Amino acid sequence: MRLAIFDFCDTLVNFQTADQFCKYVLKKESKFSFLKIDRLFEQFYFYRLFAKMGFTHFSQKKLLLRGLKGLSKAKLELYGEQYVQDVIENQLNRDVFQRFLGHLEKGDIVVINSGGYEAYLQYFSNKYQIEFTFSTQFKYVNNIFSGVIEGADCLGHEKVKRMKEKTPLDKNYSDIYVYSDSVTDMPIFNLATRRVAVIKHSITPKWCQSNFEIIKV
Repeated sequence: MRLAIFDFCDTLVNFQTADQFCKYVLKKESKFSFLKIDRLFEQFYFYRLFAKMGFTHFSQKKLLLRGLKGLSKAKLELYGEQYVQDVIENQLNRDVFQRFLGHLEKGDIVVINSGGYEAYLQYFSNKYQIEFTFSTQFKYVNNIFSGVIEGADCLGHEKVKRMKEKTPLDKNYSDIYVYSDSVTDMPIFNLATRRVAVIKHSITPKWCQSNFEIIKV
């Protein structure tokens, strides 16, 4: 039996999905004031300035999430389904997605472990019958979104922590594959017997030049 662990953003798909999901919902909800502020902050590099000054409450992620505050869990999950259909399925990294399908066809245990949001990742996982999905979760109060995430972002060592809590990592796998585009996933790469780096640049980064298979996308 083999285990295959996939990052999502810039791995299975060719873009960062979290902020784009927020923008997708804001457009659907006609909350254009948040989109205008976001565009202004990006255009004049305010996000970078705030980060340098340590003003973490003014990050792009937190601003966009605040724009979704007050929406119901049911509505966000519906938007998640639409987002997968309208956006994600049109921007898959085809070579990586074929590996994903190949692991499923062979009966391997397939895991999605991503910093993206549960609202859409759960729909994607359900569609392909993925048993284990780890993602950043929204915090709801009485099924209404509070505007912030629940707990920590599902990134770095947090990915490993969540897997160890719920995934059968102690089985005697013949191989453990890990697919990701980022050096920040080195904690999860360290679980692997087969490391696969997904690289969109012409030059392969130093962090994956040895003991990695490379998929150029």
